[in-house]
Amino acid sequence: MHQMTEEIIGASSKFNPRFTGLRYLTEEYIWSVVINYSYNGVTFYVLVSAGDKETPPGYELHNSIEGKILIELSDLTFGEETDEKDARSDQLQDELAKLAGDVCLPMMQELAPPTPLPEPRTLQEQIYPETYTLQVLTMDNKLICHKLDSYNVPIRHPPISAAQLQEIDLDDDIMILDPSQIVLGPRLQGLVWKVEANGETMICKVTFDIFGNALGDELAVYQKLKGAGDKLKTPKLKGVVKSHTGIIAILLDYIPHKHHSLRILLRCVEDGTRPRNRGVQVDEDEVGRADQRLSCTATQAGDSVATTSRSTMC
Repeated sequence: MHQMTEEIIGASSKFNPRFTGLRYLTEEYIWSVVINYSYNGVTFYVLVSAGDKETPPGYELHNSIEGKILIELSDLTFGEETDEKDARSDQLQDELAKLAGDVCLPMMQELAPPTPLPEPRTLQEQIYPETYTLQVLTMDNKLICHKLDSYNVPIRHPPISAAQLQEIDLDDDIMILDPSQIVLGPRLQGLVWKVEANGETMICKVTFDIFGNALGDELAVYQKLKGAGDKLKTPKLKGVVKSHTGIIAILLDYIPHKHHSLRILLRCVEDGTRPRNRGVQVDEDEVGRADQRLSCTATQAGDSVATTSRSTMC
């Protein structure tokens, strides 16, 4: 039942915020959630909380507008999962997002620029936009919104951990670029872009918190593939992107119209063999056999960025 959701709220009107995601923050009986919106190019994180630390004295969750929704969402997770429960959960999430978006709109209009910001040109602008955190809660039987100045929202693009980097053991001379040096081209998948960097066209893949160590695992695979030299026609690891938090993206060769399977490529490195069509195409049967043979978690990120129900990444 834990998921990221995505849809457009009031997409027909430029005056409405765009709903870009909802996530649960706790595993307790009654959840707290953060709802993400974009308005005129500014990102807004809206906290809807069941936690005592985020609510004022005398606040009664069970009698609040948002609390009734959070409680029902929590209740739906008990017992056997059914299509009816999933549908009701989606309905409640949509209702909560609509309520929060409506009540926060005046403050979003106050904080955001009056006209939309230009589309992000660099990776820095894409993953680190101007951001505000708001909270909605019931006061005097009415849903209100206020700004939070000290609440720490979970990092959406966490760095690859130091422990994982130590295990990967990257080459000392690997190219390290800043997100501001990565000029975005077309988005190829959720968190995958064709980019211009250091005078070259490359592929850039960015971390995302709900995927855990997936990008670090993929980086480890590409590091292993370097040992195969030019025997495999696979994208080469060109470098990494390091922000103020650490390494948050990898850079690969851009090879037009070739979509390689990391499952097959990793098997080839381990077995000393080659894909039978020299990396240009790999048939689905072979991919299936490789899937059964490999349990490496890096393959979870190899062919595509995993998606969840009704979601996009940014």
